[in-house]
Amino acid sequence: MTTTITTNNGANNNSTDADQWWDDDAPWMFEDEEHITNDPGPWLFYATMGVAIVLVGIVLPISVYFYHERKKYQRGILVPTHDDDDDDEEVSQDHKAVVLENPQDDVEAFAAKIVVPSSSSSVEAFHDEEKEPVVVESKPNNPLPISFSEILACDHTSRRIVSYTIPFTCSSVSEAICQSLILGMLGYYVGTEEMTAYALLNLLFEVAQEFLLGPFEALPTVAANAVGAKNCKLAGQYLQLSFFLYILLGLPLFFGFFVGTESLLLWLNWASPEVAHHAQSLVRIIMIGKALEAFSQGWAELLNVYDHEVFVTVIQIFNSIVTISSMGVLILVDELTLERTGYVFIITNGFQLFLYIIVAKACQWLPSEFYQGLLLSNCSLCNNRAIRNLLRVCIPLSVSAVLESMEWTLLGVFAASMGTKEIAAWAIIGNIWEILNSLTYGIGDAAEIIVARHLGQGRGAMAKLSAYKSMFLAMMGSLGFTIIFILLIPSIPRFFTPNFILQDLIASCLPLLCMGYLLMTFGEISWFIVGATSRYDLGTYVHVVGSWGLTIPLGAFYTYYLKWDLQGLTSAVVIGYTLIGCVLSYCMFTTDWKARAMKANVRNSNGGNSTRNGNGNGMIMPYDEDDDWDDLDEKVRNAAAYLGYTKKLWNNDKEPPICDLDWKELTAEEQLAATVMGYDESKWNNETDNDDDDDDDDDD
Repeated sequence: MTTTITTNNGANNNSTDADQWWDDDAPWMFEDEEHITNDPGPWLFYATMGVAIVLVGIVLPISVYFYHERKKYQRGILVPTHDDDDDDEEVSQDHKAVVLENPQDDVEAFAAKIVVPSSSSSVEAFHDEEKEPVVVESKPNNPLPISFSEILACDHTSRRIVSYTIPFTCSSVSEAICQSLILGMLGYYVGTEEMTAYALLNLLFEVAQEFLLGPFEALPTVAANAVGAKNCKLAGQYLQLSFFLYILLGLPLFFGFFVGTESLLLWLNWASPEVAHHAQSLVRIIMIGKALEAFSQGWAELLNVYDHEVFVTVIQIFNSIVTISSMGVLILVDELTLERTGYVFIITNGFQLFLYIIVAKACQWLPSEFYQGLLLSNCSLCNNRAIRNLLRVCIPLSVSAVLESMEWTLLGVFAASMGTKEIAAWAIIGNIWEILNSLTYGIGDAAEIIVARHLGQGRGAMAKLSAYKSMFLAMMGSLGFTIIFILLIPSIPRFFTPNFILQDLIASCLPLLCMGYLLMTFGEISWFIVGATSRYDLGTYVHVVGSWGLTIPLGAFYTYYLKWDLQGLTSAVVIGYTLIGCVLSYCMFTTDWKARAMKANVRNSNGGNSTRNGNGNGMIMPYDEDDDWDDLDEKVRNAAAYLGYTKKLWNNDKEPPICDLDWKELTAEEQLAATVMGYDESKWNNETDNDDDDDDDDDD
């Protein structure tokens, strides 16, 4: 088939030809450039996939297995097997109560010993019996064990993760698709140079924004810990402190972009003088929209923590639709330019921030204590604990994000050494990478909030179960996402650009990118979970070593020594990120969830909300106040039934007669059951006294 192209030298980019709407020169732009790279061939794809599969499928499982075996020996878990003849005691299957020598050592270990019949009639008969404590030998056990059947079970935890994941994923996907549509519109209706300027400017701003957004991205961890510990005022101070840090650090960076973007692009050899000039004219407009976007993200993170993620998703999707519709209107009236795209960005992000603030206040979604912490009268700069907690999370988070962005920037320098067409294609590939990761980010954000909240409440077992379920859901989702992208590979490059040469460059990297994404999902989710345990410093260290110790050197070797094209850079990214993911997954699988839960609860408690006994050992409430009977962990529900609770009593906030007794009036096994529910003597007696006072007030 022969295609006839009419060439108009010096024509305006907004061509109005009846048969084509893009610039006449656009499909053949870069045609005269010299080809200085080599095609590595299909063997690079197979070699990269082989390395990634070995890391994920062999090295990671073996490492985790040997770690747990070593821990078993250290804790004395491998004990001699007793003969049946030596078992002198039979434990009744109707009910078991165990008195341990030191019940503070492991609440959940002796919680597993309390078994209550499931039927209501058996429960009533059980409470009518004389409850004799049965003393058995306490055998060490694996702390907080999770079975594969628990991970696969469609229980309350799974439904809660999915309820968070759906809006978060929709939000991430809509944002990524919106950016892709903007690139496509600029490429087809404004010009390839303008599209390249917009893509390169986003690449530069990503480095600065990742540094500045660290405090906001830390909110799902620190604010969720504070909310879990019932300290809403501290959550408000975290948001206030995030605003302060963004303004303080952002002003000098934005000033640098305002005066030096064009010079920077030319110095990096990323763009021609025309493209650099387009970028300089846009940056003075779009940086205001970037600031509004950051403030919107801060409010969105807080609303997500307070379970308003559906509203946040609706607003973000609405924002994307309005942005694309506005650009569509400008196209219809033939008024779309790069500068007008920046103004659209400012208006839509400003309106989004306005909706977050006004709707949250009008609907009273955030407690009054939160606004007390947010107001300037309670300056967060005077709260040393808030500063320490936020900086402990946001500094490594920001450093890691900046280094990751700088990694992509340096890879862009490698691509620029190949030619201007390669750097333009690499910028588009980065946008496609964001679309692929949007599902992972959605599940990761959900996992981060849920795990952090459980840790703030001191519920290590539930945090661990939520983490593992999130990992499983992410792997299943990424598999489906990868299949869809593989089927769409022939159409994806044509969506972004009419340039045939760019289309070929992009298409050559997509198979490797899609398959690599499937294998890297494990590590991406682990990053969010490790961060939820307030170990972003560990994640930062792993990212620095993996990115700058493997990805960058490997990319330089492929580019400058072997002179491979963009497939070499893509292979370096896949191998480096897979190694980082394996290390982070190892850190996640070897987490001491009980210790992390204790630290998170104590760190974010507010003057005694973290219940502690006289020996100084933390006794954390292992359930949320809003949990229904069916939502309770099985061990907690059994302990509650032992004390006389029923489903009807629990769901209606009623208490059994035993709650009127003092702690010392309880039997040993009843004290044990109360301990499983998170009570000690001080906590039990205080709540009993408070209930009596409430009853007296009602009588008056």
